[in-house]
Amino acid sequence: MPKLRTNKTYRKRFKVTKNGKVIRLRAGNAKLKAHKSARTKRRYDQKVTITNPNQAKHIKKELGL
Repeated sequence: MPKLRTNKTYRKRFKVTKNGKVIRLRAGNAKLKAHKSARTKRRYDQKVTITNPNQAKHIKKELGL
């Protein structure tokens, strides 16, 4: 049986912590920042944990874990 390949699009969007949690960046950080408050822009820098266990399982599978 062939080896599972890591999906490159998932690799650059998601990371898995040592404890096995899947984290991602917040959406909306790319453009249109002029009208957003400083607080909102700071929040885009924070990582978000994937809370849905089914999504986390799917992402880990795509990452080859």
